Amino acid sequence: MIKSLLLLFPALQLLAFTSWSFLTNSDKELSFNPPFLQMSGSPFLQEVMVYPSAELQAETPLAAHPTDKNVFAASAITGVYPGGYTSGFYRTTNGGTSWTGTNAIKNLSGGIITTIGDPQIVISNEYRYIMAYLASSGAGGLKVAISYSTNNGANFTSPYFVPGVDTADKVVMSIDDYPQSPNFGRCYIAYSEKGGTYFSYSTNSGTTWSSARRICPTNRYSRVGASIATGPFGEVYVSWPYYQSSSDYLGFAKSTDGGISWDSTDFSFQASASGPGFRMNLNLVKLNGLPVIGVDKSGGPRHGTIYASFIEKKSAISPALDTCDIILRSSTDGGTTWGSKVRVNSSSSASKSYQLFNQLNIDKSGNVNVFYIDTRDTPTNDSFTVYMSRSMDGGANFIDTRASNHKFKLKQLPTNQRLFGVPSYIGSYIGLASSSDKIIGLWYDNVDEQYRAYSVVYPLSTNLSLKSIPQGIYDDSSNRLKKRDSATVVLHSSQPPYEIVDSAFAIIDSSNFTAALNFSNISSGDYFIEVKHKNSISVWSNAAVSIISGGNNSYDFTLAAGSSYGSNVIQLDSDPVRFGMYSGEVNSDNAIDVTDVSIIENDAFNYASGNVITDINGDNFVDVTDIAFADFGSENFVLMISP
Repeated sequence: MIKSLLLLFPALQLLAFTSWSFLTNSDKELSFNPPFLQMSGSPFLQEVMVYPSAELQAETPLAAHPTDKNVFAASAITGVYPGGYTSGFYRTTNGGTSWTGTNAIKNLSGGIITTIGDPQIVISNEYRYIMAYLASSGAGGLKVAISYSTNNGANFTSPYFVPGVDTADKVVMSIDDYPQSPNFGRCYIAYSEKGGTYFSYSTNSGTTWSSARRICPTNRYSRVGASIATGPFGEVYVSWPYYQSSSDYLGFAKSTDGGISWDSTDFSFQASASGPGFRMNLNLVKLNGLPVIGVDKSGGPRHGTIYASFIEKKSAISPALDTCDIILRSSTDGGTTWGSKVRVNSSSSASKSYQLFNQLNIDKSGNVNVFYIDTRDTPTNDSFTVYMSRSMDGGANFIDTRASNHKFKLKQLPTNQRLFGVPSYIGSYIGLASSSDKIIGLWYDNVDEQYRAYSVVYPLSTNLSLKSIPQGIYDDSSNRLKKRDSATVVLHSSQPPYEIVDSAFAIIDSSNFTAALNFSNISSGDYFIEVKHKNSISVWSNAAVSIISGGNNSYDFTLAAGSSYGSNVIQLDSDPVRFGMYSGEVNSDNAIDVTDVSIIENDAFNYASGNVITDINGDNFVDVTDIAFADFGSENFVLMISP
């Protein structure tokens, strides 16, 4: 029975958040709106303690496997070696849900490998876990050493000392992870010593390395704090901080032949750093906002673009609004020129805050992600939470997402754990890496008095919870579907000619009429939603719907006629009120007419049965009941209505 139409009701149900609160290490409650990015199966981002332990875990690099989306590896400085330090190794094979590993990497004989600091890690395509770190070779000065594991971190090779190293500091590491690159799988390190910034490479997955060589200009100046990244065409890029005459600059070097030859400058662009060399002190500890670089290797419209993030203070040459904001610049010509500076974090001068330990990652969709610690949630500006800012438009605009569910007040390490014997030094960096469908952020903090590593997962896929009802299989006596059925949902551009942007397939639940859909190829924006069912007239949303990429979104076609474009649905029930798609369209011409009636009649005459398209009411038999749906649609000239 066809019932009267319901008055227009707003069907769009954007993701609604509720307030939540947590106890901090200062025993104060912090209330805030949770982030828009959410873990599957949970309403909020969930942080994970990577490797619960009483031992120190500081400086937390993170790497993603080049092709396995669920494999990530991490490290940290750990204080378990008698009288010194070693490095931890942590691994997830389920995309960050849980981690395994050790606080002390061991050699092939089971002995702990002694390291001094600055652990770095990459993963080769063959699941070789390659670590770089500072270590003592017995020849004087800190050297750059390499160990690798072929048994998932159970054992590592004894330290291989990179030749040509004098006295190293702040080693960084990268691997060419772009399969189409001519240098795919090649490993790179850069580090600082008193003569400048130095570089080495490996062509055999870290087994041996080239002799270290200077890649910065020749003046002997210590440029501590390098960053390294690879491009899609085999390029290698290295940046460093450069301080001269009370001014800070981004130093930058470029190689287009896999690290054989280099072009470099100390003056790629000037920065208004919050402190000399992009460093500052807070809570009696040394913190940094060193430049970090990343490259778009997505194959999208900004393929090959280089990005640099760093910390700046308010000045005539900076868009910073207070003493410590994260700034982003990009280059589309290999670092020759750089675009305008953009402020990344949303906190403003009206609520002065510190953003530090910035880490940068460009994900597989070409989105720019910046991970950092932030005091915005603490009026006294002395305690931090963790945030990520994400841009879907090449760094022009960012959306901030809170990652941690607790605050922490950084302080000096205990006397027996001091790194390099320096009371104020607690490490220099945190980690951020991405796979095809997720980003993982990794940091360390002292919320429970000991510095430990934590991780959080940001899903990159976009979720849409959509309600729709095919008329033919709705049972108004039980207020449910007679069976579960499938539908294809298409997202269209909001502008003519309304091109298809993405699509997904899902099952409509028989009791709640909901299809849980997942899209992987869209950015945040406005889209028309189209629902296609095998023998029903497709329906479009009444207007373009705001969809948040990486978030949970919802839309309901069942609540009102006005939820569909042109009110092109039929009322199925009045208690509760429900609307559904017209059924009886079996020849895919977007109209219910005599042709559909004829096709169904023919199957009914031949006693067709089973899951056939002409079985409109889902009872596995084609008969007069199915014909009735097509008759009704034909008599009422039911057509698909779209923008």
